[in-house]
Amino acid sequence: MAEVLQSEYANMPEHRFAYPQDLANVEIFSAVDANKNLKRLDELLNSSVGFIAISKSVTRERMNQSQMKVLKGENVLSYRLDGNFWFDWRKSNLAGGTQDVLKLRAAPKILT
Repeated sequence: MAEVLQSEYANMPEHRFAYPQDLANVEIFSAVDANKNLKRLDELLNSSVGFIAISKSVTRERMNQSQMKVLKGENVLSYRLDGNFWFDWRKSNLAGGTQDVLKLRAAPKILT
């Protein structure tokens, strides 16, 4: 039976205990977490939610300094990234999705 330290329980959202459905996943995540050679995603990149952009506002080349680096599905491969695109984050360039900054910056993010 797995033990949960009081300090871990105190850090859980709403102090709720959630148990994994598949114990094999616990072993995998524990092994990954114990590997000190790995970096957390938040050490490598800033993440936000997906957004719906006006297509002409996403460019392959950087057009100006206000553009930020973004990824499209074609950039994400199984074990690496392949390139990126550029996007100027302005309301006029968004075609939909939430623009609520609190929702966009909410943590944690899960990248699958």
